[in-house]
Amino acid sequence: MVFNMISINNAINKISFFRLRLITLLLIIFIFGLLNLNAAINKKDEIYFREQGLTKYKKGNYSESIKYYTKAIKINSKYETAYLERGLAYFMSGKNDEAVTDISKAIKLNNKNHLAYYNRALVYNRMDKQDSAIQDYTKAIELNTKFSEAYTNRGLTFKKIEKYNEALLDFHKAIEYNQKKSVNYLNRGLIYAKLKNIEMSLNDLKTALELDPGNLEALYNRGLIYFRNENQKSLIL
Repeated sequence: MVFNMISINNAINKISFFRLRLITLLLIIFIFGLLNLNAAINKKDEIYFREQGLTKYKKGNYSESIKYYTKAIKINSKYETAYLERGLAYFMSGKNDEAVTDISKAIKLNNKNHLAYYNRALVYNRMDKQDSAIQDYTKAIELNTKFSEAYTNRGLTFKKIEKYNEALLDFHKAIEYNQKKSVNYLNRGLIYAKLKNIEMSLNDLKTALELDPGNLEALYNRGLIYFRNENQKSLIL
């Protein structure tokens, strides 16, 4: 009987030991799962707030958009997209310094994003920092050599500082990569007019109007050229 009692006690102790191990294992699994779940929730929140910010931005509610992007950035301080898009929201709100700060942060996190350089150039243009704008447009073009919009806007910047030959080259490129955009022909036509090449100017303005018959700026400038160059009537197309 003594032998049997010892055996029973040993068996009970073994069962208790295995139960304890099982409970410990389950507790570890539970804690690990809870940590992963918490991380997943935080990740979801980061994306959620960014998406909410983008939704508000598209609706033109820039102040609310900024609030959501800020929440996303608080969760993930290296969220490049949130910095870039918050920078655009600041830009649309007229807060140029804040826009430059955010877009510069996005560039620091990813210096291969041509859109970040392009958008910062837009801000610099508004701030009348043409040299900085040209540098950023140039960087955007280096990263995406077929970026028509960057050529267009760099061309406009060159035009603003009266570097017409450089502007002309940019509009050539803009048209090469986007032949269906009326404004590119309009701008090149205006540059040709500045360079006294009236025939080429009228050709481009004609093309601009063919692509967009309601382009009032093209109509006005073509009429102005006709008025100022009556001896060029033979070029009327």
